[in-house]
Amino acid sequence: MSDGFRGKAAPMAACMAGIAAALIAAAILAPPAIAASLFLNMILFQVFWNMLTFADLGHPSGFLEFFGRLFFLCFIALLIYFPPRMFYLAEDIHRRRTWLTMLLANSPVIIRVLIGTSSNTPGW
Repeated sequence: MSDGFRGKAAPMAACMAGIAAALIAAAILAPPAIAASLFLNMILFQVFWNMLTFADLGHPSGFLEFFGRLFFLCFIALLIYFPPRMFYLAEDIHRRRTWLTMLLANSPVIIRVLIGTSSNTPGW
């Protein structure tokens, strides 16, 4: 009686039973899985980063709080925002257009965290 996981028949070719076949299968199947996990990681990091837009932060009370928020934003950007973007920043790190595009795309997060608002609506 079979245990449900293995068939009674031997592999069709003897080469399918060796360690080389397992390595070849891993080499073929691993890159799509890695690419999918990197894509999912980048999407989830982007969702978390954009959730900062909905942070209900009031206006800073002084320069100390403003610079504290600036430090927090830079720290979170280095921890959350930049790591998934290292792949295209590796090629375009010296292009001014790339940095301006990133600044424009992140301006809602930057403004909401640094300046704050008195309401939790996504409008200006």
